[in-house]
Amino acid sequence: MKRVLTIILCILFSISLNAGEEQDRKTIKKLISLIRESQATFIRNGDSHTAEEAAEHLEGKWKRARSLLWFKTRADEFTPRQFITHIASKSSFSGDPYQVKLKNGKKIPTENWLTEKLDKIQNSRSNKKQNEQKNQKSH
Repeated sequence: MKRVLTIILCILFSISLNAGEEQDRKTIKKLISLIRESQATFIRNGDSHTAEEAAEHLEGKWKRARSLLWFKTRADEFTPRQFITHIASKSSFSGDPYQVKLKNGKKIPTENWLTEKLDKIQNSRSNKKQNEQKNQKSH
């Protein structure tokens, strides 16, 4: 009986992990789409790039990271914060931080810009979940 229970718990844990990984992938894709949709200029190794170019570059880095197993982990298991820190914030070659140049001319580190976007995404999800729970309780 203990063996059956252990197997069931392992299966449920595995399903839970896969759901979490899928949510992380969706969030990373959302971050890349926010880059693509922005009207900012992205600076990489001193060169300016359009938002579309920046998004394509980060998609390529993320794809390579998943295929090469960078950072001693399966890249599919990257959390969005690990994606920001290890892939989207600095050059793999020079180590120079990426920057975002906003419409007003202000430059900020891409890591800060993406972290702010991620916080908004996560806060939005948290608020949505809380509202759903309140609605369920009221019915």
